[in-house]
Amino acid sequence: MKRFIALAIVVMLTLMSLAGCADTSNSNQTTSPDITATPARAKIALVLGTGGKGDNGSNDEAIKGAKRAETSLSVKVDIFEPKTSSDYDAMISSIAKGGTYDLIIVASMEGEKAVKKYAAKYPNQKFSITDVTIAGLSNVKSIQKNYAEMAFLSGVLAGLVTKEESMSLTTKGSNIIGIEIAVDNAATRAAQAGFTAGAKLVNPTVEVKVSVVGSWNDIVRGKELASSMYASGADVIMCFAGNSSNGVIEAAVEKGKYAIGVSANQNGQAPENVIASCTEVIGLRVYSEVEQLLAGIWQGGVDSGGLREGAVDIVYDESKVSLSKEIKEKIADLKHQVVVEYITIPTDPTKVDAWLLTIQK
Repeated sequence: MKRFIALAIVVMLTLMSLAGCADTSNSNQTTSPDITATPARAKIALVLGTGGKGDNGSNDEAIKGAKRAETSLSVKVDIFEPKTSSDYDAMISSIAKGGTYDLIIVASMEGEKAVKKYAAKYPNQKFSITDVTIAGLSNVKSIQKNYAEMAFLSGVLAGLVTKEESMSLTTKGSNIIGIEIAVDNAATRAAQAGFTAGAKLVNPTVEVKVSVVGSWNDIVRGKELASSMYASGADVIMCFAGNSSNGVIEAAVEKGKYAIGVSANQNGQAPENVIASCTEVIGLRVYSEVEQLLAGIWQGGVDSGGLREGAVDIVYDESKVSLSKEIKEKIADLKHQVVVEYITIPTDPTKVDAWLLTIQK
């Protein structure tokens, strides 16, 4: 499995390569792994997920990475915002066929089919896509995150919080938590599995509820489903639903319950209710993709990472919820076991019980 490339190395290679970069303004595409455009001419297309701008999550983080690249690397970034999953085909076709972009970054698994289709049609066009694996196309880099590991520590936290009597917003004896996912696919099932595994590892009798919004961009529905889970006894709900996750946080505030944010640090949105956020480094990855392009070291393939590689994590800062020393120490210990002892977290919800039997031996 490829490791995430250290930024310090990429920066050094960037400076070395820029010194010898030639002006080839008449050709924006090449089959060589070296980019031929100078930084001033390099153009990047960033295609967001349907959660759109203002999701307080992965889209906003991707935009931050793109804006940073524009400022620090002197590239031009155009941002494209599909409204529905059906928009990706026409949008990516239009972007790719013009041949004006040195790299197209698709920051959503929703663009998988379109990237496969148009990467094959335009083999000289470089694509990077997050959260899916596209094999057999040398002009595509798949940036994968370990969603099971991303959600695992959140599950541990939720499982511990619901049975902690000192927590002011839990219901004594409830022992119920939940996870709200946008849609049912391999990535969200991996998150569900990781969350459930973490919770049941530290709290074997906990009940884990699951709600599916049906959209990455439906705050109203997200709030309705979360409110229902809270009403049925859930003390903590983890968000995993893009912009729809903002509905979970709204419900947590209204119902006086706890939530766990996703993708970006969402703790500050409701610091009395959001106890932590499971984060991903999507902004850093967007920036790094541009750096690698300019340095001439961008390559197609699969680039994957989890807790061990620093691709995902859990953060507490900006939350005002007080967690006991014991809870934080338990989470740190289990993170250490994943990172150092190479514990593998299940990615299939139906295999969590079997995993628990193995891990508890």
